[in-house]
Amino acid sequence: KPLAEPKREEKKAGAAGKRAPPKRKTESDEIPMFKVVLLGDEEYEEVHVCTQLEKIAQVDGAAAKRIFAEATGSGSSVICVVAEEVAEFYCQQFRRAEIYVIMEEDV
Repeated sequence: KPLAEPKREEKKAGAAGKRAPPKRKTESDEIPMFKVVLLGDEEYEEVHVCTQLEKIAQVDGAAAKRIFAEATGSGSSVICVVAEEVAEFYCQQFRRAEIYVIMEEDV
């Protein structure tokens, strides 16, 4: 037995019949992102800083050396851009390791 076609409702003309499509929210719309910035310091030991960058922020060895060199050369270097809670956590962990970092909102 063939199935009957579904009944179609007639659309009424006018503003009441039109709807704007819903706006899709993405994760980046809802969560503000923050940069974790390593501040340069002449007293840093490269091995210690690079080891902590790899351990805390999960950057690879080459990136850790680049970040360290940039921070000591120019005064600061962006380690990563993450959600606010993660940035706060990274800042706490770096401070425990006696490494100076700040977090600033990514615009």
